[in-house]
Amino acid sequence: MMAQEQTPDLQPRALCWPGERHCAALAKLARQAMEQWHLTWLDGRHDVSLDVVCAPAHAGGEVQDWQPLVNAADADDGVWVSEPAGARQLLAALLGIVPSSASRALPALAAELAAQARGDYLLALKQALAGGRSEATQVAGYPRPMPAAHSRVWSGAVRMDISAGGSPVVQLHLGPRRVQALAPIAAKPAPVTAQPLADLGQALSSQRARLRVELSSVEITLGQMQALALGDVLLLPHLLEQPLRVFEDQGRQICAGYLGQQEGGKAIELVREPPSVDA
Repeated sequence: MMAQEQTPDLQPRALCWPGERHCAALAKLARQAMEQWHLTWLDGRHDVSLDVVCAPAHAGGEVQDWQPLVNAADADDGVWVSEPAGARQLLAALLGIVPSSASRALPALAAELAAQARGDYLLALKQALAGGRSEATQVAGYPRPMPAAHSRVWSGAVRMDISAGGSPVVQLHLGPRRVQALAPIAAKPAPVTAQPLADLGQALSSQRARLRVELSSVEITLGQMQALALGDVLLLPHLLEQPLRVFEDQGRQICAGYLGQQEGGKAIELVREPPSVDA
């Protein structure tokens, strides 16, 4: 990991202070990128709360392992990233593949999957915070160190802390020009993609429903019930030619049916008209 370099900065700088509304908009931009990553990887199967806190960089404390995420020609236009120790294990936990012991290394396949997930979320953050800039506008080669002036009050730089389920995942540092460049983008509402409406019948076709088929009830005395034994026969007031009643799970009768057999098992042939209440 590359330690942060305190590059001398003797040039006069304009004072800039990112307001609360601006920080909230930038945090929303990063949260949307993380939520999209979460949806892509987990498809909503595992609910994890994602939290993004954005504040002026001077209030973020010292971090010694910043790495360039957007390596711009102008350091004030760059973005740096720092990942806390154990972020790999945290990603594995998010994906449900954390080892039983916290001290035990991840299995090879789990580590590879966690590494792919890490690469994807860093790419999602990079694309969101690059503000639509192409890779051609960024500088290749030696990473530019973060200027020491970014940690001063009124520098205009911001620090973002992203956590998942209460555990830190990644920290981001945005230079003052990158903050200003993202201002109009962050203020725009996120585009809403209209999802095509499915036919009601098609949407419900895969839902499971429970049906209940009943004969007529029978009443006996408590003495008769106590005297029941295996082999006894209960006479029902249900005539052989009288159809059975078919109910839905909520107790509403939907149709009638006749008892039969098919493929070696009992079966019910449904009829449209339900039997009368008095039948």
